[in-house]
Amino acid sequence: MNVRAYVAEFVGTFALVWVGIYSILHFSNEPGGLLGIALAHGLAIALLVTAAGPVSGGHLNPAITIAVLMTRRIKLVDALCYIVVQVAAGFAAAALVGMVPLYASNELIGGAETIWQGTPKIGEQLVTAAVEARDTAFSGLILEAIATFFLVFMVFGSAIDKRAPKVGGLYIGLAVTMGVLAIGPLTGAALNPARWFGPAMLGEAVTRTEMSLGWLSFVYVLGPIAGGVIAAWVYQFVMMGRDQLPGKSAE
Repeated sequence: MNVRAYVAEFVGTFALVWVGIYSILHFSNEPGGLLGIALAHGLAIALLVTAAGPVSGGHLNPAITIAVLMTRRIKLVDALCYIVVQVAAGFAAAALVGMVPLYASNELIGGAETIWQGTPKIGEQLVTAAVEARDTAFSGLILEAIATFFLVFMVFGSAIDKRAPKVGGLYIGLAVTMGVLAIGPLTGAALNPARWFGPAMLGEAVTRTEMSLGWLSFVYVLGPIAGGVIAAWVYQFVMMGRDQLPGKSAE
């Protein structure tokens, strides 16, 4: 067991979720607030991936861990432990946010309400464009999958590829910023099951939307995982040379 790697994944994912919840809480109703939300998520990823990278690889995201697993760059046991730790960190961050009382319009808010306000959610443009929850879910899945595709493609291109420039997590953070700017108003741009799952459960997302937990998971769990796996396969089998394939050496 690589305890140091698991601690690094916990700290990094905790920071992402904690910063993400508060950034949405503060900026979502402000003019130009989308830029603030995007920068907050991007900065959190850039800094924490850089810090955790030398220890754990700086995944901080089950979609990235599964993508790395599917390309045989991490052992199954370590991948499962990473995912458990990442999801647990999301719950822990959301729980601590909920423990801090805040005031809005001179009214005290806290607990599930605060967490819910900072949770990625389906936007009105996507909801009103669909007839049924199923249609909304499929649209959301496509958006989350495409944005996560670009994120994981950048992870492979800037951190895993041996030819990549040594820039830490900077470009990965920029990929997250790009994703939030593109689809933030539509799905909240989670791009990460751990970013959504803990806050959604503690924020009581199921009781606050007309979509079931199954359809929400379809968007925020399956979407990022599917996009990440496709990106990993495309990068590994198209962009990389034979010498970088797992189990291969330069000829």
